[in-house]
Amino acid sequence: MIPWSVRWREPVRILTHYYTGIHVRDSTKTIVTPDNRWNPLAMTWETSGRNPPTMTEGRSYPLTIQIQNTGIDDWTCFSDRTFSLRYSWLRSSEEQRSNTIIETCNLSKGAERSFDLTIDTNDIPGDWGPGIYTLRFDMYIDTDGSIARFRDEDWPTYDVRVQVVPENGGNGRTGTIYLPLIQRGTAVLQKHVP
Repeated sequence: MIPWSVRWREPVRILTHYYTGIHVRDSTKTIVTPDNRWNPLAMTWETSGRNPPTMTEGRSYPLTIQIQNTGIDDWTCFSDRTFSLRYSWLRSSEEQRSNTIIETCNLSKGAERSFDLTIDTNDIPGDWGPGIYTLRFDMYIDTDGSIARFRDEDWPTYDVRVQVVPENGGNGRTGTIYLPLIQRGTAVLQKHVP
């Protein structure tokens, strides 16, 4: 069985995926879903699995993401209004938005479409260095130069954890990693150079 390439943690994502154009209410009948919503349906990385690759500083990685408009309105773009998908790099409480902007215009409510984008590690601030990061995906509305994120209306972002490693592997040799090798119950480190 192939694992899903996305995982939703919020029940409202599931409800609005199957029942688009609706609002969810709490026990007091207060609406708890905003008008503008989206769901990622699939993320396809150019790796053998469905997980994001280990990323190397200074490199770019292609990604195809399938998204669904789960809101109550169509994403119709005009000369003064556009919808777009963007991502940010997160480390601790710091966030750096990428320069990548993918227009998602003219997607009807309930409809889905795939978009190709490039994840660029050069967007990470130079003083952050290698480590574990979160890629945060969100939809944006640009109305006459005023930019609003769907998360500003309390719709969840979609976050993916990734590892970024130094360009030279941190030890002077590109691509050198150490893997545990188990032999008759004893763990041994074996050097692997691709």
